[in-house]
Amino acid sequence: MLKRTLLVIIIALLILLTASCWDQIEIERLAFIIGIAVDKADEADKIEVTYQIAHPEAFMEESKSSESYWNVSKIGNDLSEITNSLSSNLYLKPTFEHCQIILVGEDLARESMDKYLDFIIRTYDVRRRLKIGVVQGQAKDVLNMDLKSSMVPSLLVPEIMHNNTKESFEMTDYMYLGNLHTAYVEKYDFIMPRILVDKEKIVMRGGAVFNNFKLVGWLSGHEMIGARFLRGDVGSGPLVVELPAHLGERIVLNVYETSSKLRPEIQNDKLYISLDIKVEGDVNEIISPQEGVSKQELMTTATEMFEQYLEERIVNTFNFTKSELKSDPFRIKEKLQSYYPNYWSKNKDNWEEIYGSADLITDIKVRIRRMGESKE
Repeated sequence: MLKRTLLVIIIALLILLTASCWDQIEIERLAFIIGIAVDKADEADKIEVTYQIAHPEAFMEESKSSESYWNVSKIGNDLSEITNSLSSNLYLKPTFEHCQIILVGEDLARESMDKYLDFIIRTYDVRRRLKIGVVQGQAKDVLNMDLKSSMVPSLLVPEIMHNNTKESFEMTDYMYLGNLHTAYVEKYDFIMPRILVDKEKIVMRGGAVFNNFKLVGWLSGHEMIGARFLRGDVGSGPLVVELPAHLGERIVLNVYETSSKLRPEIQNDKLYISLDIKVEGDVNEIISPQEGVSKQELMTTATEMFEQYLEERIVNTFNFTKSELKSDPFRIKEKLQSYYPNYWSKNKDNWEEIYGSADLITDIKVRIRRMGESKE
């Protein structure tokens, strides 16, 4: 009995040692796509896709390659066709499991994005946390940049997105592929990060506004501040306002806590948007402070000016997106359906008219916790 048991164990060990995956592909035969740029091609009804591909050696500890990546651009009808042709040209199997970013060019985004991103949404090895941005210009210019950095463009751009969103109100939260898929299914408007190429620099500020999956316009950095408070996704970051001459030049508030609540209200068959905002922070710096000014006077004036600053940004952004861009990236329509289902069922066919005539009512409270020490 003991011999039989021992024999079974030995046979099992031999099977484990000799077994291998029948469909395993060696790393040298894979094309690791780490970034994709999709642009409208010069040929009618065709797109140009630029793939940033990492050398397989880049994933190994003992890499002898002098370059960590290379770019390949191809023109075709759609992403599926172009990606399939990529493998025949490279003699490698493309894989998206390490892809970090998808960049969409302005001209293509203005036509419609859903038509060309269907392949990415359906592909099983693309991560749902893949980041997406819109380039004001051609998307391939970002991947083709010779950056003065050890990081490749496909890795640097998502890192800048992440840092800018956390440290500045002028940059939208980056939109994941999973978010884009949800927007497509639920058919709501949205804002994506705006990316610009300025000579040898990548600039990220403001946002790209979409309606029915088409780019309808841009938000500046200041307008993006208003948009983030309207959407309720603000976090921490600096706010700067000009001071009256008798107090100084400018004052910087380091915001560390915010709350933003937006709700629709129907009064006499008219839509009002109520927005309640609370902001707390510490004074980081006062540029050219004047002598003889009391702390209480400075704090009172600064509080009022920060509240006024936010109200102007928010109201201007709301009116611009509503009237000029004809877009609702703040999910007001969805909130209206939830808050007033009977009203919505009766008036949904007149949504554009209702939204276009809506008024925004704000209640903004700024609280300065600490002014900090001064040289006096």
